[in-house]
Amino acid sequence: MLLDDIMKIALNRGIFFPTAEVYHPIGGFYEWGPIGSQIRRNLIEAWREFFVDLDETVYEIHGSTILPHEVLKASGHVDKFVDPQVTCTKCQEAFRADHLIENATGENVEGWDEQQLSQKIVELGLKCPNCKGELGAVTVVNTMFPVKVGIGKESPAFLRPETAQNIFISFPRVVRAVRAKPPFGIAQIGTSYRNEISPRRGLFRVREFEQMEIEYFVLKHKDCDSTKSTPCDHHEECTFHNFKSLQPFLEVKLNLYTVSMQQGPNNEKEYETHSVKEALDIGLLPNQVIAYFLAKEQVFLENLGISREKIRFREMMDSERPFYSASNFDCEIKYSFGWKEVIGNAYRTNHDLSTHGQASSNMKAFQIKQKGFEPVPHVVEPSFGVGRLIYAVLEESYRQPTDREYAWFAFPSIVAPFKCAVFPLRKDFSPKAKKIQEDLIKKLKIRVLFDNGGSIGKRYARADEVGIPYCITIDYETFENDTITIRDRDSKDQIRASLDELSELLQMFWSDPSAFHEELEKRGSAKSS
Repeated sequence: MLLDDIMKIALNRGIFFPTAEVYHPIGGFYEWGPIGSQIRRNLIEAWREFFVDLDETVYEIHGSTILPHEVLKASGHVDKFVDPQVTCTKCQEAFRADHLIENATGENVEGWDEQQLSQKIVELGLKCPNCKGELGAVTVVNTMFPVKVGIGKESPAFLRPETAQNIFISFPRVVRAVRAKPPFGIAQIGTSYRNEISPRRGLFRVREFEQMEIEYFVLKHKDCDSTKSTPCDHHEECTFHNFKSLQPFLEVKLNLYTVSMQQGPNNEKEYETHSVKEALDIGLLPNQVIAYFLAKEQVFLENLGISREKIRFREMMDSERPFYSASNFDCEIKYSFGWKEVIGNAYRTNHDLSTHGQASSNMKAFQIKQKGFEPVPHVVEPSFGVGRLIYAVLEESYRQPTDREYAWFAFPSIVAPFKCAVFPLRKDFSPKAKKIQEDLIKKLKIRVLFDNGGSIGKRYARADEVGIPYCITIDYETFENDTITIRDRDSKDQIRASLDELSELLQMFWSDPSAFHEELEKRGSAKSS
């Protein structure tokens, strides 16, 4: 099974491993190792550059991971942040009821109530996966982690279940600090906590996880239907229908899996492909802001090496949508265990700002008054799971040991833990190799691996196993004419190049991997390793 193969190499090569592994680890908590930490860092920086730094209307904050009870009571999480649980009457192990049914039938039952789930478990005759004991009735449990703040007089609080609420309660300060006017976004990268009933599948469902999230605030005209897909020609400033940032992305192709497809006669199809413009013209997407983020996500995921046919945007049914959302499109990736959400896209209306304004008795702080428009901005939210994205990259990049004696990763340069490696052919060539490594780090501001242990073949293998795109070898000719070899990870071919052109070549190969083979043809210096 692919999941087992990836877990094995992840443990052996320091990508990720269970927290407190030397003791009896608690499920759903993981550490990033030396290789995984760098992949995580590169992914986060790539996201920040693409979704935040390149957009002058998006501002980043970093909020507390502990939130007062009042915040999460107002947001609805205290009352509604629940999952269905079923407990074995014999071993007392608890499970997610909907997941048990999904595993047994492949049917998506998210949003079913306790009675429906209990009845389905009885109909299917499901038993405890661990001891085969009888399962009890389904109940719902709140999955937040409560904490006490203070010594003596304690204040109730929770570890935040999502990063979004920090953004909403920070809205008044951010608006004043940067004089923000809709449309604008507030971004945050940080840790969230959910006391999952039955964490599983490695990084996929855990209790502590990182999110990369944007809350994008837009003005909605009082007379506009925000679900209308055609331009709003009589309200020029209505963001939903005249979102200028969308224009460069109109021809991006999206694989869409709408509610009508899931319920209709074509529900056997996994998706239908439309350009963003087509999807808006025929009313498949609720508004231009949602369309904009779906398009950017498509481009971003393809840059991470995820195949287009493994990406789809599934419209959530009414029964599945979170209580705060008027429309949801989950970006799903086809993992080895099926289509699963990796990015949530929600049109949250003005629910969050309104509830915090009311609960704090400070509604004016959450209003931006403009003639003809609703005073409280509406929100579109794209929310990315870091661990799920990294696991998707691991699956997509994993290569079985066919053309070599070991499994390896074909990471795209954008997330590879090291952009390149430097190897001296002999140990006494190490000073020269170290100088080249240091020059590359200083000039290109990248991480470069140095390795002088073992045969050159074993060093290539170690580099392949952690997905390093290019290896630079210092050999006898380096001392004769200042040339080195550059080895391509995927093909194992090599070219000979001068030290003077090394930096320029590497930058070209990272931005366009096909450039390596163009150079190979030009130079005619191929030799497989």
